[in-house]
Amino acid sequence: MSLVANSCWYSPQCVGINDLHEKVLRGCPSFEMCCFFDGHHGARCWDAQAGYTYERCCSLGSENNERHIPLWHSRWILLELRNGGYLNISQEPTSNEWAAYRDENIPGLLWKSAYAMFRWLEALAAPPFQIFRGRRVLELGAGIGLLSIMAALGGAAEVVSTDASWSSVGLIERNAQYTHTRGVRGAVAARQLDWANVTNMQSERLARRRLQDLQIGPGPFDVVICSALGYVKLTTFKALLCILDLVTDQQSLLLWGGGGSSTNDLNVSAAWPTRGGRKDEKLQLLLEAFRIAGRPFHLGGEGALKDFKSFKLRRRSRWPGCWKKVWMLAEGRWCKREGATEGATGGIHLPIVQQGAVRTC
Repeated sequence: MSLVANSCWYSPQCVGINDLHEKVLRGCPSFEMCCFFDGHHGARCWDAQAGYTYERCCSLGSENNERHIPLWHSRWILLELRNGGYLNISQEPTSNEWAAYRDENIPGLLWKSAYAMFRWLEALAAPPFQIFRGRRVLELGAGIGLLSIMAALGGAAEVVSTDASWSSVGLIERNAQYTHTRGVRGAVAARQLDWANVTNMQSERLARRRLQDLQIGPGPFDVVICSALGYVKLTTFKALLCILDLVTDQQSLLLWGGGGSSTNDLNVSAAWPTRGGRKDEKLQLLLEAFRIAGRPFHLGGEGALKDFKSFKLRRRSRWPGCWKKVWMLAEGRWCKREGATEGATGGIHLPIVQQGAVRTC
């Protein structure tokens, strides 16, 4: 990246030096030297009189700093808000960069997909859209809770922020304190929700009870936020659709952050999406349940986030839902759901079941 004279990282004696180790030896200002570890090692980088401060140089939203995400080395992330001011968010730093990609550490860090979606939600929260104002909002797989906080800052009446990780729930609670200090009307409620095994539950009733026990509900939410959940394995993705069945209706708005993978790019054939010539079953299932409502959002340009797309989705009227099948496979045998009627399968293929072999689930 070429640096101009008014850049935080411009220094005449360091022009042309690209090697990080060489920059450190020569004391060249850089994001790595000045901003790592929350800027504690970069005091010599700041010259307030010249306009160079930690806020200006290290915040996300300036100096193209988003290319450094995930900031595995820092406990705090500073985000520059478009309407002025900064948002300070806590995360769980890892011992090294490679540790950040372990499954148990992923929920505790801010990733590029969530940051790209944050910028989209920031725009949607502002006039003339203001899609969160007075709405009930649910986030699934919230991680550090950044998107839930954006919904609260946008005037949501209620925000429920969920994640399967208990450590993430603690992070969300700590970060949500910011919304209280800012006097935001919609407080963020953090809940631990592991929906990975929802499809193995015996009935829809048990799934509803699970949500009610977590004080999630009643009824559908106005807005549901999902960021980069298309990366999960297929069985977990099917369980996600079962939860979405219970928390949405045709008036609900599903804000879907696809991430940077083409697996989650919804601008492909809805008839049968493919990736590299292979059928993409997760994308197929999603598009059978929800339709794209409006053009996708992406930051554009040539930055590190240009390929991360986000979408507005609406539930399809013809989707039978996860639970609305006549037949269920329970304990290895096909059975008929209580109260179900023939012809309510929504086009789902059913096996041939012999007379007398059917039992009620």
